[in-house]
Amino acid sequence: MTEDSIIHATPMSEKGLPTPVDMGPRKVGELDLEQSQLIRARQQSRARVMGLFLIGLCVLFFAITVVRIGVWS
Repeated sequence: MTEDSIIHATPMSEKGLPTPVDMGPRKVGELDLEQSQLIRARQQSRARVMGLFLIGLCVLFFAITVVRIGVWS
């Protein structure tokens, strides 16, 4: 198999990007599908909370920076 056949084997969209592939429901380890979905939901919930926490931390740092620059200027 040549390098060209590997590159062109991936389906591409009109923009030249690889088309997304639906992998279907994914299992976690040896758990059944229902338990896997519960674990994925908890992971997604934790990821959202962590994302909101990081955004809040960035806003806090920005606010502190603005206040400090405003006070000393």
